[in-house]
Amino acid sequence: MTVSIVITGYKKWEEYTYPFIQSIFKYATGFKIVCVDLDSHYPDITGVQMVRQPLTSYAAALNLGIHAYKADWYFLNNNDMLITKPLDASRFAALAQDSLYSWVMVSARTVGREYLESFSMFVPEKIRATIGMFDENFKPMFFEGADYCFRAQAAGFKLAAPLDRTEWGVYHLEDERDAERKQIMRDNLAARHRNRAYLQQKHGIK
Repeated sequence: MTVSIVITGYKKWEEYTYPFIQSIFKYATGFKIVCVDLDSHYPDITGVQMVRQPLTSYAAALNLGIHAYKADWYFLNNNDMLITKPLDASRFAALAQDSLYSWVMVSARTVGREYLESFSMFVPEKIRATIGMFDENFKPMFFEGADYCFRAQAAGFKLAAPLDRTEWGVYHLEDERDAERKQIMRDNLAARHRNRAYLQQKHGIK
């Protein structure tokens, strides 16, 4: 069982990306670590495969991370995450290969159908090989995960019930930065509306 932990990093090296990498070193064993450095000039770190790329979109960063190392599972993450207790590949071996997993299921009220959040998502190679990569037309971010979920469902795959972050020992620093998150949403409101419309048109959601 091979697992690639993909970190998408834009700036915030000391605040988020480096602590996340250190937490993986401390608690997670048997994983390949890929860090997609988006115009942030991160230093090279032994044990981490750095992929350096201009900032385009979150979907493009996820695709680069997936392409970097073929695995049975891709554990895709924003850089503001932490591993807080021992984690090994056996946890992934127990998951169904015909399902996508995440920590949060978004209500159908958002775009008309439920979907899993992609700030931290588990993608099996079986699904990736069937439906391909994330759609890079979602720029700079928002709803690329929803699109991936809908495409997976259309191909006959499932969205699993949200996993328990506490039980897995995964912490999201966004829990402590709600004001910053809301400001990012305000700053990118036009892109959010544009991406939502594109998503709904693509999947025939009214």
